[in-house]
Amino acid sequence: MIKFRLKVLLAEHDMTASELSERIGVRPSTLSAINRGTIKQIPLNVIESICKEFNCDVGDLMKYIPTEEE
Repeated sequence: MIKFRLKVLLAEHDMTASELSERIGVRPSTLSAINRGTIKQIPLNVIESICKEFNCDVGDLMKYIPTEEE
C-alpha cells in the first residue's frame, strides 16, 4: 500500500491545500484525492511540482507500507 504524506507536508509548511493548488497549478480535487488516498494515478509532473514546492524527495511525499499476503 502507498500512503501519501501530503497532509504532513502541508502542516510542516503551514500551507493549505488551496494555497498549494494555486502555487503549483494543480486542481484542488487532485490534491484532495491525494490527501484522502483515493487517487488512482498521479502524473509525474504533479509529483515533481509538489516536491519542488516543498523542496523534498518523492519518499517524503509517499511511503510504501507492506501488506500481509492472505
